[in-house]
Amino acid sequence: MSVTIRNRAPGHDPVARAHHRRARIKTALLAVVIVSVVAGLIWLLFSSPTFAVTDVQVGGATPTINEAVRSAVEDLLGKKTLGFLQPARNIMFLDEQGIALSLHALFNEIETLSVSKSYPHTLQVQVHARVAVGTWCRKDVCQYFDVSGKRWGIAIPSRGPLLVFVQDERSDSSDERVFKGLMGAVGTLPSMGMYPRTITLQDGAPGDMRIQLSVGYDLLFDALGDMDDQLSTLSVFISDRASDPVFKPLYIDMRTPGRVYYK
Repeated sequence: MSVTIRNRAPGHDPVARAHHRRARIKTALLAVVIVSVVAGLIWLLFSSPTFAVTDVQVGGATPTINEAVRSAVEDLLGKKTLGFLQPARNIMFLDEQGIALSLHALFNEIETLSVSKSYPHTLQVQVHARVAVGTWCRKDVCQYFDVSGKRWGIAIPSRGPLLVFVQDERSDSSDERVFKGLMGAVGTLPSMGMYPRTITLQDGAPGDMRIQLSVGYDLLFDALGDMDDQLSTLSVFISDRASDPVFKPLYIDMRTPGRVYYK
């Protein structure tokens, strides 16, 4: 004869149950405290004004450029994370070099700039803008350029005593030696009493450069050749013709080394 054995459910210990309940409450309270502290620290560091950059000072350039840079810095600092945090505005963690690189990428007309912190709430930006020596036109696009050859902005085609006007007609403008030869001529000709009005880089033989002078005739150079030698040859030729009252050429050609051709 078989007998069915039934297992009896174990009894519940009220003391142990109370301990478990208190442990869960303590864990929950501790989690709430930790979350609150972390959230408070995050807010204090990245959203409150306690450690925030509240004053951006920009100097060194024209008022227009200074204001544009200041506005760009405010935009960089104002970028939000999670919809309300502004980590870039914290002055302790702010990356000055990163701000400088971002501004360089935004403003081609800036040659150099420095970014520094001034505690407790100020960011200082010192700007050195490029100085335009002329306007460079290629097809229908004209830009300013400086002595290094850097181009920027949108310029209006114009001819005058302050800015050199360059008309680039070349199909391939990648050879940087042309610019070096061009600037060599522009820097030397005024010492000979010659002032360039228009410089045309022709799409003929590589390096062909025609400089229209304010006196009414043109100079032809090879910008890829020995510019110092061409300018020296021109100086000697002009000195020899200085006393000739009827010397009024249409152009003077220095493209052949050591020789001068004119018409």
